[in-house]
Amino acid sequence: MPQDPNKPSDKSEHLPAQLDKSQLGEILLREKVVSLEQLHEAKKVQKEGEGLPYTLAKLGYVEESHLVSFLSRQYGVPSVNLDEYEIPPEVISLVPKEVAERHNLIPISKEDNTLIVAMSDPGNIYAMDDVKFLTGLNVEVVLASESQLKKAIERYYGATDYA
Repeated sequence: MPQDPNKPSDKSEHLPAQLDKSQLGEILLREKVVSLEQLHEAKKVQKEGEGLPYTLAKLGYVEESHLVSFLSRQYGVPSVNLDEYEIPPEVISLVPKEVAERHNLIPISKEDNTLIVAMSDPGNIYAMDDVKFLTGLNVEVVLASESQLKKAIERYYGATDYA
């Protein structure tokens, strides 16, 4: 039976669920998304709690949307544009503001016993475990840009200082 060309032939093409930041940098280098100099500069100026892709985009080395598409393909996780979402209040109320801020995630919809959560780091199993424990729901992850997540958290939960 022929393989679907849109489906990866081997799970090993995707990033491991728990990806350390140096591995992500190596993959971005190998795939020629950034140069070694850009990667070193981004790591030097990266703030605590800030994702490497967000820092690279903030420095102007690559478009954040390009990184989201790249990471979506690498992780095998769909991406969303949060600017196009209207999230119902009953979905937002499922995840406390503190959890959304700590893990830089936001719930976007609920289907039966599954909560769809947008995150900038779909490899963060601790975040998924926190949400699953708090809600008692299964968690399905979609990828969103860090800047869109910050705007959405501010919009739906109220202003926060994201220094």
